[in-house]
Amino acid sequence: MKKLFLLCAAALTLAAHAEDITLDLTTATVYETDGKAVWKGHTKDVWDLTYSEEEVASMLLANDGKFMFEHNAIVAYDSWGGFTISKNAADTLNQFACAAKGGVKGVGSPFIVAYYMGAPLTLMFADCYYPKEIYVCQDMVTLLSLQNGDSFAKKFTAKDTLALHISGLDENDANTDTVTYYLAVDSVFNQAWTKIDLSPIGYCYALEFSMTSTDCSSGYMNTPAYFALDALTVSSESTTTAFQQTEAEQPKAIKRFINGQLYIEQNNRLYTLTGVAL
Repeated sequence: MKKLFLLCAAALTLAAHAEDITLDLTTATVYETDGKAVWKGHTKDVWDLTYSEEEVASMLLANDGKFMFEHNAIVAYDSWGGFTISKNAADTLNQFACAAKGGVKGVGSPFIVAYYMGAPLTLMFADCYYPKEIYVCQDMVTLLSLQNGDSFAKKFTAKDTLALHISGLDENDANTDTVTYYLAVDSVFNQAWTKIDLSPIGYCYALEFSMTSTDCSSGYMNTPAYFALDALTVSSESTTTAFQQTEAEQPKAIKRFINGQLYIEQNNRLYTLTGVAL
């Protein structure tokens, strides 16, 4: 009993020193300025350097530089890729709007809009951390395309899937693990902020985001490759419990693919890849 008490006390001591950091977009800055990001510019309620060709626009910082978001402006084509900030509250066809009409803090609050252009999008940390969770929501351009189709993409059916893949990079640029979340599956589309468990990714210095769709041509996605994210939380300590089951005690898990969706079956019950029991 005394040994168990000492183990518990040690675990509590480690937990007390753990530092959790949650993305705060009100602190967003860029390399050349110390001021907060402003919301005037090319599009109402969007980071004013989204379309800028300046060197300053290549990286967006938050939480005093603890989070560093990749950003690329393609001035010649009046386009951009990577991450930008929006607080657009529309629910119409707008690449800078999401289905929730704002971030996790409510309508009109800031959130990150991401545009995937075929190469992984990188979010770097100032130090190595254990990612805990992130909230993901559907972008309005993507949602309306999934529901109705558009000039490039088809309307999704029950046989189609749109997936967001989030991977960790360790100090050797090796992939630690990947978490997959389905923005569309079995004719059901994400239309609200959804918490994704990132704990399987483990200790890393960066996250990479990529997307896959069943609607492709010549190896490229026809589906609009936008998504929104907010409230990323990382920790200086692992969230894995100190008391692990032995291999014999661990219940067997089986992967099952049902109606275009990958599930985990454990103890005769189905779970999503994000750990939600069905």
